[in-house]
Amino acid sequence: MSATVPDVVGFPGITLAESDGVPLLLAPREGNTTGGIVFRVGSAHETLATSGITHLVEHLALRDQVLSEAHLNGHTHADVTVFHVTGSASDVVAYLNDVCAALRDLPLDQLDTEKDILRSESDGRSPGFAGRLRLNRHGSRGHGLVANGERGLDRLTADEARAWSRTWFTRQNAVAWFTGDAVPDGLDLRLPEGRRMPAPEVTDVLGGTPALLTGLRDGVALDAVVPRGDAAYVASLVTREALHRELRTDADLASSVDVGYEVLDPEHARVLVVVQAVEGREDAVAGGVVDALGTLRFHVTDADLAAARALALERLAELTAASPADLLPTAAHRLVTGRRVEHHERTRARLEGMTADDVRAAVRDLWASALWYAPAPLDWAGVAAAPQWSRKPSTDAPSRASTRPTSRWYWPPTASGSSRPTVPSRSGSRTACSWRLCPTAPARSPVRTGSG
Repeated sequence: MSATVPDVVGFPGITLAESDGVPLLLAPREGNTTGGIVFRVGSAHETLATSGITHLVEHLALRDQVLSEAHLNGHTHADVTVFHVTGSASDVVAYLNDVCAALRDLPLDQLDTEKDILRSESDGRSPGFAGRLRLNRHGSRGHGLVANGERGLDRLTADEARAWSRTWFTRQNAVAWFTGDAVPDGLDLRLPEGRRMPAPEVTDVLGGTPALLTGLRDGVALDAVVPRGDAAYVASLVTREALHRELRTDADLASSVDVGYEVLDPEHARVLVVVQAVEGREDAVAGGVVDALGTLRFHVTDADLAAARALALERLAELTAASPADLLPTAAHRLVTGRRVEHHERTRARLEGMTADDVRAAVRDLWASALWYAPAPLDWAGVAAAPQWSRKPSTDAPSRASTRPTSRWYWPPTASGSSRPTVPSRSGSRTACSWRLCPTAPARSPVRTGSG
């Protein structure tokens, strides 16, 4: 039985069905059939000790896919994992059935092979400056794990992969889609019982912002976590307009300006500003970005607001002009992550009603939360250096640690008898750091001994 989806009224033509307890979004179209399933689990749900486990489960679920005529793939993002396919209707049904069957019973005999593949893939990836910003803001957990790579691969076991699949890849934590007007014959989306999982925690280990990292040689980057909403989105577009004008149109200081807006959870969004400097103008670009944001905190021009609003409305128009079938993946992602999906006219009305006061307030939030990455200090602008050391000593202990070599996991004790991870201090001595926050210690699993 299907019905119009109350939560996707902004996407007319999409209906909701159910297959084996999994919500299934439907919309017909001509030509090839497309389908997929998205789960509310991503790399930011992991810990440092388990980093890579979601990507590993994704690879194992696709291990036995042999469709030769269909275009298929899987992707692990920070907040979700997606499996999708395009081909004939029978190809799509077979793909979704095989993925769900693999998630019910992972082909763990291929575990070591898939680990090797993932390690080879990670060798060619670099977190870049965005990864460094996220690590310093979030620590080695949640959204900060991207900077550490998939370190858990070396220690993850078959039992852990199986448990992760059965906990996170469940019917309550999934939304599927299919470009048809009815549930296709033979579709089998049986998955383990579970619950809808929350968004990854948005952690912050900075202790105070605005803050600064130095060492970026060819420009300026800025990461800010702000209250999610239309005001923050429009403020990001206004910031783009102002920076482009100040640094490119009116002065030949920057070769490129990019401002992105990313939803993190129902309450938070990330604004990332990246400005590439013309060679030799790096310091001038840093000053220009500071000045532009400083101005926007108190004054937004009518021209910048109009240009930003026009761009937002243009993007909205593109979304509403798309066919319902083309919007199925977007609708599924929004539903599984708990994001509101409303009629485009309501969104349009809010965008058209956005005022300069709304934007100024949002830019002030951006400034207050900013973690800068620049060539040189910005203390003259009231931006202090980001902390490099904990403000208090660690008193916690690992949940699975022992100084006994017979234990499966242990930290070799230090001279002081502590089995906590340590880092060099400024004086040259070593200081114990928190198991929960230490950015370099493999949390909860420092040394492996024995079998299993």
